[in-house]
Amino acid sequence: MIGNRFYYGIFCAICGLIITLVLMYDVPKFSFSFYSSKLNYTDNSKSLTNNRTNTPFVSQKISKMFFVKNQSVSLSGANLTHSQREYPGNLTSKLNETLKNETQRKSTGYIADRMGIEKKVTTANTTDIFRKTHFMTISGNGRLGNQMFEFASLLGIADMNGYTPFVTSQHSLNKIFDIPQTSNVRMENSKGIGETFAGCYDKHLENLSHQFNWTLRGYYQSWRYFDRIKDKVKSSFRFKERFTQNANSYLSEINLSKRTSVGVHIRRRDMNSGYHLARGYSVATVEYIKRAVDYFKKNVVNPVFVVVSDDRDWAKRYLQDKDIIHTRRGSSGEDMALLANCNHSIISTGSYGWWGAWLAGGKVVYFRDFPTPGSFLDKRYNKSDYYPPHWIGMV
Repeated sequence: MIGNRFYYGIFCAICGLIITLVLMYDVPKFSFSFYSSKLNYTDNSKSLTNNRTNTPFVSQKISKMFFVKNQSVSLSGANLTHSQREYPGNLTSKLNETLKNETQRKSTGYIADRMGIEKKVTTANTTDIFRKTHFMTISGNGRLGNQMFEFASLLGIADMNGYTPFVTSQHSLNKIFDIPQTSNVRMENSKGIGETFAGCYDKHLENLSHQFNWTLRGYYQSWRYFDRIKDKVKSSFRFKERFTQNANSYLSEINLSKRTSVGVHIRRRDMNSGYHLARGYSVATVEYIKRAVDYFKKNVVNPVFVVVSDDRDWAKRYLQDKDIIHTRRGSSGEDMALLANCNHSIISTGSYGWWGAWLAGGKVVYFRDFPTPGSFLDKRYNKSDYYPPHWIGMV
């Protein structure tokens, strides 16, 4: 009797071992389903389909194996079909939660190759998987300076949330720059999101819901959104060759050899209307500009000041100095490229000059009374969010 039990135990152990080996090596051969009201998977069809909507989001092939609480889901060669009602990469809410947690914890769970050998998931793998199903773009408000803020913040906010940022080929930034994040992705299951105030950093944008793709609908005028990836932002603003060539050609014409160039941007015309002044927009005074010029004369070697302005007559009338050069009026792209190619910067008001200075790098002096203190606009700007801390404010 005891012997029979002994052999029966050995028989059960062998059967269990065989079943385990079959499951380890032959999972892809099985047809299975889980959470069948939401998602079915069949290896023969090689597709993931949401039964409720059958709505495509992005169809692409991913050669990975995911593990969800010890339950493997083979996506090898699978076409992903996404739902409008669930999160963009709808592999069921449980898989969504697992991928999200993997991204946040940097390294969790395992992936398996086709031989069933488990490997630790790396940050790069989980990030790549997540980014292939989560997208973010911008609506495109305002003119060049505003749109540059929006795009830079898009890169920063997408990076914080693990999303893939993009702008379409029709976006006006592509008229001036060769934006590497250009794509014509068709987003579904998308939501728009705004901001509290244009000139204040919103921390809630650091942790957006992963259930949607996002369109940023605001101005996002804060260096804090993209400071952590500033090198990537700078490399993404690739001027089209004609703008770079024009800027370099002009700087060569005015003979800047052995001189330190300081770009000076003076914006007056649209800021000087009664409506804009009442709201808190301001124009820099000539006294401020002269003080900024004096600062650079004392702090850099052999400076030359390259003035770009929308009011050239005013600038020529009030700024006369042997070291000041008034440029010819160019297009928005040409003037931006010129400012970006200078060593240092003096700016008056507005986002256009801000970006000329940011791209140039070096020392930056800005007009401290923008927005006008106590004005409607001033209450919507946090100057420590708008102006980088190493920039120098003067009046």
